[in-house]
Amino acid sequence: KERLAIESDRCWIQLLSEFSGESYALFRGVINKLAVLDCLFSLAEVAKLPGYCRPEISEKREVILEDCRHPMVERLLQEKRRATDDG
Repeated sequence: KERLAIESDRCWIQLLSEFSGESYALFRGVINKLAVLDCLFSLAEVAKLPGYCRPEISEKREVILEDCRHPMVERLLQEKRRATDDG
């Protein structure tokens, strides 16, 4: 196990050294764009559910959120209401 831990640390340090300078900035930018796309796709999926609206796509490079609700907060509130009603 000790040898495995040492080899894992060595590989991790090597990986980190490869993500320096320009490659790190590029990698971070790609990850950021993927995170935004993931968020938008998730919002689009939720928008299909009753009581939600779908996003409007335009040529502008902006995201405007109005009267928004977070799906996880909605779920937690629903569970809290159910627990209160059952109590």
